[in-house]
Amino acid sequence: LEMAALGTEHELMHGESVACDMAYMTVLAQQLSLITVAERDRTLNMLRGCQVPVWSPVMTYELFVEAVANRVKNSMGQNFPLAVGIGKARIVNDISDEDLKQAFMRWQQLCAPNAKANH
Repeated sequence: LEMAALGTEHELMHGESVACDMAYMTVLAQQLSLITVAERDRTLNMLRGCQVPVWSPVMTYELFVEAVANRVKNSMGQNFPLAVGIGKARIVNDISDEDLKQAFMRWQQLCAPNAKANH
């Protein structure tokens, strides 16, 4: 994301790109029932409270799919760091394409500007 945004009007510093990733991973963790909706919302609100971005228009679904493919290729698996509670995490593999897509769409709904969060 950071490199894709480089030189655009939506350029992100490294930490801002990480924050967007953290927001998506939080939504994915909830999609997989590893955390509750309340824990998801608490985490997203904490990130917002830190005034870091939780969404970027540069992160299209196509870029996301490419990033996941690169991660699998270069990390010997998905190896997604996902929350399993507040202050707890584990590395998760074998997440279905459907769960990844559903979480991406939900992340867009929850985090894009002017998005209506339908909890």
